[in-house]
Amino acid sequence: MQAIFKLYREGFSQSVEVGELFDYKDEGYVLTHILEMKRLYSKSSRIEVEGIAQKIGSQSDYSKYEPVSVFERKYIKCEFTNENPLYRVGDPFVYKGVCGQIECIESIRYEFVDMVIKYHARLFRPWSKAEMDQAVKNYRMSKFKVIG
Repeated sequence: MQAIFKLYREGFSQSVEVGELFDYKDEGYVLTHILEMKRLYSKSSRIEVEGIAQKIGSQSDYSKYEPVSVFERKYIKCEFTNENPLYRVGDPFVYKGVCGQIECIESIRYEFVDMVIKYHARLFRPWSKAEMDQAVKNYRMSKFKVIG
């Protein structure tokens, strides 16, 4: 299962890296893709990053879908909602636990007063069990301290 997250870091010693682990609602996730640095506050050294994360131990339905696809959205009376948002090129989305990104808009047409937009999208490949296990192992190893 994948999801879109915003990660915040403050301090010049802080970083955001693909493969890092974090908790959300008592569940562990691994950051698998960094999409965008949303904000940078240089005076406070605060950054905001948008990324795709995968839930540790979850199975993905990625293989059921084409990695590149075209889909249409109908906007009744040209109204956009949280449940049926207007996507822009580059916007990420989640569909049944699989994340993708809008690559382009192929067409815009009207059906009476309703707007229909055809999007071209690419799915983010979820990490394999081996890749997820390696990320968890690397995280655990980074927490060990050698006492000499």
